[in-house]
Amino acid sequence: SIEDISREIDHVACMIDAFRVAAKGGDIVDLSGVDRHVETLCANIAAKRAEARDRLKRPLLALIDNLNGLVETLEAQQNEITENVKSVSSRHRAASAYKKGAGANAIGSDKKPG
Repeated sequence: SIEDISREIDHVACMIDAFRVAAKGGDIVDLSGVDRHVETLCANIAAKRAEARDRLKRPLLALIDNLNGLVETLEAQQNEITENVKSVSSRHRAASAYKKGAGANAIGSDKKPG
């Protein structure tokens, strides 16, 4: 029924909200299973008549907005992680270069002028 589909839309929306909150908090989110819910939802909607599907447009558009918000949150999280990795990598390269330079100077200082 349309009511069952509406409840499923609400359920998926709640899942997405929880994922977005977790991701904003810096947590890793496991999205496995969401695709199954969405596929079932789409199949159930496709099986309905056009008039019934029209009644679901507004909640589906809200769900799409919610999904887009999750994508934006995950992209921001990914960008933050990427920047952190770049920063750590840069510091590591600088430290390695310093160690190599310090080691070369130490070896050279042991040599007596000729």
